[in-house]
Amino acid sequence: MKKISTLLFLLFVIINLAFCLTIRQEKVLILSSYSDDYIWQSNIKNGIKEKLSSKDVLVYEENFQCQKLSVSYDIYYPYFKTKYSATTFSLVIVLDDYAFQFIKKYSENLFPGTPVVFCGVNNVRPQMLKEYPLFTGVNEKIDFKGTIELLLKIKPETQNVYMFGDGSEIYKINKTIINDQIKQMKTSIVFHFIDDKRVNEIQSLIKKMKSQDAIVIVSSIKDEYGQSVFPHEKSVKYFTINPDVPVFGLWDFYLSYGVIGGSMVSSVRQGELAGVLALEILNSKSVKNIPVIMNSPNIIAFDYNQLRQFKIKVKSLPLNAEIINQPSSRYFIQKEVIWVANLFFVLIVTFLLIFLYQYLQEKKVKKDLDNNLSFMKTLLDTIPNPIYFRTLEGEIKLFNNAYRTFFQLKEEDLRTKCFYEVLPENVVFICKEADNTLMKNPPRQSFETIMVVNNEEKHVRLDKAIVYDLNNNIQGIVGIITDVSERNKSDMAIKDYIQSLEMKNNEMQAFLYTISHDLKSPIITIKGFLAYLYADIEKQDHFKIQRGIKRISDATDKMTELLDDLLALSRVGRKMPLHSTFTMNDSVKEAVSLLQALITETNAQITVQECMPTINADRKRIREVWQNLIENAIKYSKETGYPVIQIGCEHYNDHTYFFIKDNGIGIEKDNTEKVFGLFEKLNPNSMGSGIGLALVKKILEMHQGKVWVEEWDNGSIFKFYLNKKHVIK
Repeated sequence: MKKISTLLFLLFVIINLAFCLTIRQEKVLILSSYSDDYIWQSNIKNGIKEKLSSKDVLVYEENFQCQKLSVSYDIYYPYFKTKYSATTFSLVIVLDDYAFQFIKKYSENLFPGTPVVFCGVNNVRPQMLKEYPLFTGVNEKIDFKGTIELLLKIKPETQNVYMFGDGSEIYKINKTIINDQIKQMKTSIVFHFIDDKRVNEIQSLIKKMKSQDAIVIVSSIKDEYGQSVFPHEKSVKYFTINPDVPVFGLWDFYLSYGVIGGSMVSSVRQGELAGVLALEILNSKSVKNIPVIMNSPNIIAFDYNQLRQFKIKVKSLPLNAEIINQPSSRYFIQKEVIWVANLFFVLIVTFLLIFLYQYLQEKKVKKDLDNNLSFMKTLLDTIPNPIYFRTLEGEIKLFNNAYRTFFQLKEEDLRTKCFYEVLPENVVFICKEADNTLMKNPPRQSFETIMVVNNEEKHVRLDKAIVYDLNNNIQGIVGIITDVSERNKSDMAIKDYIQSLEMKNNEMQAFLYTISHDLKSPIITIKGFLAYLYADIEKQDHFKIQRGIKRISDATDKMTELLDDLLALSRVGRKMPLHSTFTMNDSVKEAVSLLQALITETNAQITVQECMPTINADRKRIREVWQNLIENAIKYSKETGYPVIQIGCEHYNDHTYFFIKDNGIGIEKDNTEKVFGLFEKLNPNSMGSGIGLALVKKILEMHQGKVWVEEWDNGSIFKFYLNKKHVIK
């Protein structure tokens, strides 16, 4: 009896698992403009998913994260084209304007003939969708007039309303809408638009406001660095510093952060309505027969805590107002208790029904066990993923054809081998540790690893679950193997690309700041001496005229040197590197030859280690590394004596480290990072533009290497290494 019960339960589990894998689900792609930590977008998604939960659909999600990456949406097109070229979606849902503009441009190239539902898109007009017959969705429009009417109802003494914004394009559109709505109002209130101010300016203004004033947040604001505060709800704290001035909002995500309320665009209802439209399309209704919902689903909502702060009674609000943070009354508490009791009763009845159903099914399964086992085997063999069931001792009880094909073993071999004998050697220990973890933390487990099957490396995902019998005794482990090699390659490529964009963006900002600062100095010098030159010409003072012309000439020479160095730096990494094979001794010899005049002039003594490694790299760039490091060691030598420089390499930790030691003035510990910055000169009166070490750093990063400086007793030692693939021997 116990064995039969075990087999029946195992049959039930595997059939259901196979059925879930083989059933064809409709696929829906949700494209979001922002990341999920933005409350507005998270609420919209929850509203959509709540509606879609009534239908069996497979939801894919993609986030553009436009608030973090200020890039054109065009760069995402190749990514979507590659990732979803073999995927057919029943529907695409887009959230907010960034994703909406992307799908308008690329929908026919990426998802031809696929309906699109949008929501959270500002101020949609019918003419915008004239050329998009497969588009429908939910319009988003602010209700400034309604918010002001609520303000006058609960705070009739208001005389001034201040509206703040960051000057963005969305803010300008909403500002136009607000002005149109103001024209429709008959009120003595004076409206003030405060545009493009930073936090400190805004807070200074708010501190001076009086109790007859009010604030309406129209968009985010700029922080002290001129960047828009994001997520937008974080900007509320800057507006609530004056306890006498209420703050109103036009979107519901501002609630719970200090906003008293208003007639607000509802993120949840935007999502729910979009979900309703999506269900109509998934239920085969033509998108052409589903009109756009032009009336923005706004709500009247207030925060109870803010109402209490400004001594506003709940009964003074409209009857349809939604109030958050309001304490529950006794009636509601009792109502919740009743609902909990009813739910508990329903669960008990459901459990009894399930128990009765399993009992009846058990009797039926006993009669048809042989037929069902045959059907189960056939069904499992149609599933492309390798599936297995094994005992805790490692005996493989059940497997499908995909499992046998994956490991390229015969059926009789699988039946005689232990589970761990089938696995490649490189994952046996990993899988044993994973099984131990699964037994300690049942009932399911998922992880990814690398398997080497027949000399082929595969990235796989293992999904496992413990199988129990009806008496809750462990019978074994059922598992599914999924090859995710291609997916991982795509994910890594995208991650590397985004990191590259972020790094280049940061470099560009630092680069522009430095250029504006260092190029300004010679220009100021030229401008100043021109003024003196005019006066000297009038006085016919030839000595001062010549001196002024020389100063101007020196300043232009300095600017030319800076521009030449900047041009050299910009070329690094812009062109494809020309790799060749050469020894480091040859590279050092070339650099020394180019610096021979400076070496002779300073009587510098240079010692080079023999037999340094042969490398494969950009010969010209590596020579520039040595040239800049040697020149730097000579320039910063001590005033007494002559420069003594040692060049060589050392091997440890599977790397080759090159070094150049000098007996110069040394570098303080606090400046060891600073010296590699653009135009950084620890001695302003020294020769050069301060770009040499920045050039060294960029060249070595281009070769996946690193450079740094250390102190030692007699001066400084610069060390660097290249990626191991560049070092031949």
